[in-house]
Amino acid sequence: MKIRKVRNCIVCNVETVRVLTTSNRKTCCNKCSRIYCDREEILERKRKYQREHSKKPEIKQHRKIYFKKYRQTPKSKQYRKEYMSKYTKTDEFREHRKIRRKISDKIRLNKPEVKRYMKQYRKEYRQRCKVRDYLVNSLKQYLKTLELKNDENYTIKKLHSFKEIIQVLT
Repeated sequence: MKIRKVRNCIVCNVETVRVLTTSNRKTCCNKCSRIYCDREEILERKRKYQREHSKKPEIKQHRKIYFKKYRQTPKSKQYRKEYMSKYTKTDEFREHRKIRRKISDKIRLNKPEVKRYMKQYRKEYRQRCKVRDYLVNSLKQYLKTLELKNDENYTIKKLHSFKEIIQVLT
C-alpha cells in the first residue's frame, strides 16, 4: 500500500492522509479508520464533488433550448430556422457579431501573408491613382487647348464626352 494523496476525510472532513491500494478499490482514512470497499460509493462521491466544483461555461439560452428539447426530432431543422431568424434580429446578437468581426479582423490582419498582400495592394493602388490623376490632368489640359483654339473639326459632342470621362475617372 502506498500513500497517494492528501485529501479531506469523507467522515470527519479534516485534511488527513489517505492510504489507497493500487487497484483504488479500498480507501482508508487513517484518522477515522473507516474503510470503503465499495467502488460505487467512491465513484458516487467523486461524481458529486465534481458536480459541485466544476465550473461549466455558460451556454447561451437559444443553444440550450435547441440542443436539449429538439436534439433528434424531425422538427429540429425547422425550429432552428425559426428561432435563429428571430434571434438574429435582436440587439444582443448584433453586438456579439460586431465584437466577433472586430476580433477576427485583428487576427486576420496580423498574419504575415495578409500583411504582404496588403502592402502589395496599397502599392498597386497608389500606382493606379497616379495614372488616373495623370490622365485626368492631361484631358483637362487638352480640353483647355480645344476651348482656346475653337477648332471647327472638334464638335461640342466630343467636348462633352471628354468631360464625362473626367467625371467617371474622378
